[in-house]
Amino acid sequence: MQKIIASITFICPQCNGKFEFDAVGENEFVPCPICGTDFFIAKKGNKLILEGFEQTLSEEPSILV
Repeated sequence: MQKIIASITFICPQCNGKFEFDAVGENEFVPCPICGTDFFIAKKGNKLILEGFEQTLSEEPSILV
């Protein structure tokens, strides 16, 4: 895992807001401080990019009896 010491600027794919994080690295969790969308950092070539999470929620909760 590669760590970046300097701050890095990201553009949120969800809200297009710009924000910075210090000392982020590959496979780390990053929430957008503007819209609250959760992302993780992925490495694509020499760049670190934001990747979104896909969440699947069932309409009815499972209950074990």
